[in-house]
Amino acid sequence: MSEIKLPTIDFDFSSITENLGFWICAVLGTIFLFLSLIKLAIVKVKFTCVIEAKLTEYAEMYSYNKIKYAPVYTYRYNKCEYRHSSDEWSTKKKYEMGKTIKLHINPECPSEVKGSNMKDIVFLMLGLFMLLLAVVRFLPV
Repeated sequence: MSEIKLPTIDFDFSSITENLGFWICAVLGTIFLFLSLIKLAIVKVKFTCVIEAKLTEYAEMYSYNKIKYAPVYTYRYNKCEYRHSSDEWSTKKKYEMGKTIKLHINPECPSEVKGSNMKDIVFLMLGLFMLLLAVVRFLPV
């Protein structure tokens, strides 16, 4: 009986492990960067109407034996009144009643509100930082 010879794969994994930090930072940085850019673009296209909203009350939530507050804003669009509760919870009532802020709403569905883009901007900066780190620290010279 003849022996079956399997092809051998001669692959050097050392080149991958040497550049692993580069690839991790580059891939994660690219993912963070593109996802945040896509989200910011969707927000810019979808939430085109800027309106003024007035702080009318605070929502209360009990958490870990503390009362937390979130501002509730009231605004009018096309002769209808809407309310938007912020997702910014705090143990103090930070803002005075009657304070006005600008909100971005979806004109097709005015109850859809986009407040701050801070999280998206943080992810954008994180993506840029990781790409910069990949190039400066890990890219072979």
